[in-house]
Amino acid sequence: MNSRLQIAFVISVLIILGLGAVAYKNQVLSFPLTTNQDQEVWSVEIKLSFEATEESVRLFINAADKNPYRRTLVTQKFGPFQSQKNNSENGYESVLLEGKMNLGKQEAAIRYVTWFLNNDNYTRPSPKELSLPTFLVSEKQAVDAITRSLEQYRSPKGKALALLDMMNTDEPSMLVLLGENARLSKRIELAQKLLAYSGVHSKTAQGLMLRDRKRNTPIQQFLRVYEEGAWHTIDALEEYVIQPNRLILFQEGDEPLIEIYGGRNAELRFSMLREYRNALATSVESQGIADSLFIDFSIYSLPISEQSTFKLLLIIPLGALVVVIFRNLIGIRTSGTFMPVLIAMVFLQTELIVGLTLFVLVISIGLLLRSWLSRLNLLLVPRIASVLVFVIIIFAAIGIASHKLGIPWGLKVTFFPMIITAWTVERLSILWEEEGPREVGIQGLGSLLTAVVSYILMSNTYVADFVFLYPESLLLVLAAILAIGNYNGYRLSDLRRFKSILEHR
Repeated sequence: MNSRLQIAFVISVLIILGLGAVAYKNQVLSFPLTTNQDQEVWSVEIKLSFEATEESVRLFINAADKNPYRRTLVTQKFGPFQSQKNNSENGYESVLLEGKMNLGKQEAAIRYVTWFLNNDNYTRPSPKELSLPTFLVSEKQAVDAITRSLEQYRSPKGKALALLDMMNTDEPSMLVLLGENARLSKRIELAQKLLAYSGVHSKTAQGLMLRDRKRNTPIQQFLRVYEEGAWHTIDALEEYVIQPNRLILFQEGDEPLIEIYGGRNAELRFSMLREYRNALATSVESQGIADSLFIDFSIYSLPISEQSTFKLLLIIPLGALVVVIFRNLIGIRTSGTFMPVLIAMVFLQTELIVGLTLFVLVISIGLLLRSWLSRLNLLLVPRIASVLVFVIIIFAAIGIASHKLGIPWGLKVTFFPMIITAWTVERLSILWEEEGPREVGIQGLGSLLTAVVSYILMSNTYVADFVFLYPESLLLVLAAILAIGNYNGYRLSDLRRFKSILEHR
């Protein structure tokens, strides 16, 4: 395999790994796209009350459905039960609670924190083949009349909503089937049978509508309709389709919601509270509880102070990509390969305008002093050390003068910019001796231009947050650098150089 094929293979692998890791963390681990993004989080408490008739009580209760686009952060169980066991089946989780307790009234509670991803719905396997319901002979005429009236609606949801609306009117056919003042549960059960007779898959369900600051709310009954690969939940009382991120289901079909042995009169009440939390902290905490390897072996497991350092380091490859583009595709000459990246980091420490002003001022003074030092015929190491001392003196003088003049920007100097500035003075002075002042001007301006563009990219909040949240995206940066490194065509500056040749072709 030649080098071009090897590079193409490596680039393809890097792109697949980078995009795959980013998609996995965003879709599966529910990582946000920015660090300041807030997440709507619901705290739900399920309060269970029952009467113990025996000393030993066993209670089965359905937990929330396993919606793949909902995440549960914390689950806590309180009450007189000594043991619990979870069992998953058909997309639902049931909890077995067992314990010995005193006879009489008892209470227990289940609390958990949950939130939804941006996806509004999710696909489930197609339902089983419909089995036609049976009606009495006296009801057959009314059923046929209702079925014919539903034929004008094409979508299953449209038929279900129209059917529920008919139940709230004085439709003669509906009165035959329902009677007067029928309970909601009876209406939903009849709607399911009539929809099945019309060829629509549906089922009954019980769950919770999420409403902020609701207390002691009973469980609600819903009608679910299958359409276009997903189950849609309808509020049979208000007659509208409920958004999936406003609903938690606990039971479907004929399966029991609660089964109790050694007790009676079990009743559920729900309380809920909405709050907004930092989406990144919520996701990291959730995956940490789940022992996710993406969290255990990542920068998110480090202390906050070290995370801040890594957040700065992770954006350096972005500056390197800018340098590669400017040098290899555009053809701008810079002093050193990655000196513009270091200059951009100086700007990150001091802000752009202040950094440019200080940098140009100190470099200009430093070059003058460096030219004087070169006449003394000093050795390399003492000369560099002398330049460093001069740079520190210059920075100190600028800081003191700016303070006396009431100009605060002169104080924005740290250890890191001093070292980089001293090194830049030394490199440019050597270039002055070897190539002359014209080349110093070209490479100096090219370095500043590249540094400014690198700073704009590296200081962008959304870019920096994205790289911090998804360090795997640096694999895509590496793939771009390798692709540019494999390019051997004309640069933009070459088109200007060879313009006369191209005109005479």
